[in-house]
Amino acid sequence: MNELSTSDWVVLVVIALPFVVVWIGTIIEVVRRPDLRGLRFVVWVVVLLFFPLVAVAAYVVVRRPLPKTIDATVGATTRAEQFVELAEQRQVGQIDDRAFKVRAAGLLPGTPSSGE
Repeated sequence: MNELSTSDWVVLVVIALPFVVVWIGTIIEVVRRPDLRGLRFVVWVVVLLFFPLVAVAAYVVVRRPLPKTIDATVGATTRAEQFVELAEQRQVGQIDDRAFKVRAAGLLPGTPSSGE
């Protein structure tokens, strides 16, 4: 059998391998996209499987950005952020150590938030 020459290895590693990675990544993206369903999904997958070079180039050119989901936590502070705020208030003297401990205990899961 023919062994691969140095130039064959260069072509394989520099051109073919990165393309295969991009091709597989494109297939994964098409499968995971929530907005590509039904006939559009089937067409993209079939075209990607049978015409990979053309399909990857076409997908990169015509794909739309992923739809943005509304994040329910926008504007809400996390427990960690609330702990940092409490620590800053204690550091500048707005609250004392006792008030800090009571409020911090109220942030812990499973503890009453009344501060008893």
